[in-house]
Amino acid sequence: MRFKVSPCILGIAVFVLALLAGGCGGGSTTGSSLSSQPQIIVTVSPGSVSLPEGQKQQFTATVSGTTNTAVTWSSSSGTISTSGLFTAPTVSASTIVTVGATSEADTTKSASAAVTVTTPASSLTTLKVMQMNVQHGYGTDNVHDTSRQTSWPANLGADVFSMNEVTYGDSGSGACTNGVCDCTNSTYLKEVENQTGKTWHCLFMQDYPGKGEGNMILSSIEPISTATHQYPSTSHSGANTTMSAIEMTLSVNSKNICYFATHLDWLSESNRELQVNDLLSWMGSSAFGSCNAMLLLGDMNSQDYRREMGDLRNAGYTDVWHSYYASGKCIGYPDNPVARETRTRRSRLDMIYYKNITSGTLGVNACQIPDSRVPPAAIERIGTSDDDGTRPSDHNFYMVTFGSLQ
Repeated sequence: MRFKVSPCILGIAVFVLALLAGGCGGGSTTGSSLSSQPQIIVTVSPGSVSLPEGQKQQFTATVSGTTNTAVTWSSSSGTISTSGLFTAPTVSASTIVTVGATSEADTTKSASAAVTVTTPASSLTTLKVMQMNVQHGYGTDNVHDTSRQTSWPANLGADVFSMNEVTYGDSGSGACTNGVCDCTNSTYLKEVENQTGKTWHCLFMQDYPGKGEGNMILSSIEPISTATHQYPSTSHSGANTTMSAIEMTLSVNSKNICYFATHLDWLSESNRELQVNDLLSWMGSSAFGSCNAMLLLGDMNSQDYRREMGDLRNAGYTDVWHSYYASGKCIGYPDNPVARETRTRRSRLDMIYYKNITSGTLGVNACQIPDSRVPPAAIERIGTSDDDGTRPSDHNFYMVTFGSLQ
């Protein structure tokens, strides 16, 4: 005899618990599925930072996907408090330390930041700075030679120098974000390292994203931090004259020297005044609250007696050449003698300003516009008929030696 097994019995065999509760007939059954749990995500800010040994940095953690936003902090070296205040360890060479934050709601979720801990800050007794407009790497003989240009700060012993009209190619052609480009492969960086035997550090920003040229700072002192700033968009006579400014914070004898570099509109005084006042607002922000002194270098495309330069002096910035040319501290050369408007191009356009935030941090030891001509023939004259010689750029370079760093 053959027996026919009912579908209900088969169902019981397969789904015992469910059918015992709900029966085999046509009654409804209820079930539940696991609800989708929100994903917990941890982020740490800042994501990377450079600190001298012994210095502190406050980190913050953000936790999303849970109401429990508490984290546990950790560091691979140095110390970090329960609130995320990190203290850098003592190191014998630059060292990468990892700072981590782990969610207390889910200990499998965490995030980290990289801290570059540097050796003790420089103990220089003087700080030599140099301003250079490098004319896209070309000399007045129309020869592209970045080595010829960097030989001047190298031979004069500059600790840090700024450059305007640096091409994207000479900056190293690195990846860019909002006009700020990786410059670790810059020809300028490699040349000055070859000429001095030192490690140098760079920062490059285009005048505006995509322009292909901009400002660069090169420093033999490892910066504590860097910053960049885009001026408001400007134009004149159909030309886009939008510009930018960049900054490195350098620690010298435990003093934070904030070093700014810029290039201003070359066509319009009103645009320059707008840029200067935007620059002053940026430099006065809380981002630079740790500065003991501020340096501002750049091709201002203006003379010191014009109103936009007066805005800088009214804000407490000292124009070094203007203030010291008559004191005997400044040096020119016979075809470009020391005067209020000693030429950096056809007049004095390249300037170096300083402002002490902490009284007496910086004092002026000397200032110089060196004779960079190679005689006898001048390919391009730079202001007067007797100013002969081929130059590494169409601007004269300008150096100031600061003291009072103790």
